[in-house]
Amino acid sequence: MTQSDFGASNELEQLLVRVHRGWAKMEEFIAALPGSRVVLLTDKEVGPDWDDAVLPLAIRLPEGPLALAVFTAKQRVMPWLPKFTQFNYVVELDFPAVLARMQPGAAMLIDPGWDLGLIMKSDTLDEMKRLVFPAQA
Repeated sequence: MTQSDFGASNELEQLLVRVHRGWAKMEEFIAALPGSRVVLLTDKEVGPDWDDAVLPLAIRLPEGPLALAVFTAKQRVMPWLPKFTQFNYVVELDFPAVLARMQPGAAMLIDPGWDLGLIMKSDTLDEMKRLVFPAQA
């Protein structure tokens, strides 16, 4: 799925496009994430209290570890629904709610399958967690 097919639909996606075009820095995108809503594919519906039995889609990175698949808008998940039929619930959440559930050392794929997608390594996410949730650090 190419950049020309992307069609940014919200401020986070517009910023992601600007980063890929060199008009903004990656740090700006990372700084915008805590104030953004993101989308996950899960195997069950997520209620107000996210049950530990709910599994979100994770994709194996080329280096071997699994990374949580996070999407910047609902239309980004549509190509994945037929590929991962176990994960047929589209869940929109505040990014901090997703970040809070991530295990130390975990990675994240933002918009996997799209040319504009990116990998957030565990050290970046762990640092973001310390900044967003300083009382838990």
